[in-house]
Amino acid sequence: SGQRSFTVIAAKAAGGAIAALDGALGLRLAAGSVGSDMLWLVCEERGLPGAAAEAVSPAYRVGPDRYRLGAGVDLSLRYDAAALGGRDPSQLGIWSYNDGQWQYLGGRLDAASQRVTAGIQALGVFQLCWSDRYPALQAVTASPALPASPNPFAAATTIRYQLALPGRVSIAVYNAAGQLVRTLCDQVQPAGTHTACWDGSDGAGRAVSSGVYYYRLQAGGRSATGRMVKVQ
Repeated sequence: SGQRSFTVIAAKAAGGAIAALDGALGLRLAAGSVGSDMLWLVCEERGLPGAAAEAVSPAYRVGPDRYRLGAGVDLSLRYDAAALGGRDPSQLGIWSYNDGQWQYLGGRLDAASQRVTAGIQALGVFQLCWSDRYPALQAVTASPALPASPNPFAAATTIRYQLALPGRVSIAVYNAAGQLVRTLCDQVQPAGTHTACWDGSDGAGRAVSSGVYYYRLQAGGRSATGRMVKVQ
């Protein structure tokens, strides 16, 4: 007999972000990553052999075990910077446990939110470990290179931004009351410089009134906002 605590999370076929265990574990699913809406169990897994590195988080089981995923699924694990004792967080990495063996997945480091994110292809057991025997992780950055231009605008304005690593990008436009007006982008994009154009219309294609609007760009666990003014 024994006792185990767990949580159940909802994975949607439409995709989206999921947090579990007070944010210690996160998942971001692209649309179509799962064939239908599902319930997944998340819990700490004990009694496994250690990976070939020092564990800095519990081992987490995400089930149903070995469920194959479509493209565009990222798993992130949170770490405690103080617990690293001054060691370089870029030497962290995510490991997965399958068929009695640990496999190094690596990941992308977001030091600002103290998280490491890696793409996964199947559910199972995952753990965050530290080792200086593997390449240092690249840092995740996501920020607009320039403000929206032209600004103010009458017909259209363009948002320019740069990704240091491939990843899912979401760009949404809101009005001054904080209400969603339109989603400009919600997809996985390669590293490099990108643009998103807003023609001043809402999600139904209707022109919005003159005024102040805001965009919010999210990628790699970070976000950036900008102000836009539409004129007649």
